[in-house]
Amino acid sequence: MTATPTPGGPVAQLTVEAVSEAKKAHEERRHLDCVNWTHAANWMLEGFWITDSSEASGQ
Repeated sequence: MTATPTPGGPVAQLTVEAVSEAKKAHEERRHLDCVNWTHAANWMLEGFWITDSSEASGQ
């Protein structure tokens, strides 16, 4: 059984903020900031799924 993320949860909110900042940085041609924000969003999502999946499976 795989757990599903909480749509309005703190990880989701932070991820939305990171994606928004990445888009803004891209539009402003701040490429390093864009990469950093994209990496942050990806890291939060991966961390959530790893934690959430292991909790759901009882590990």
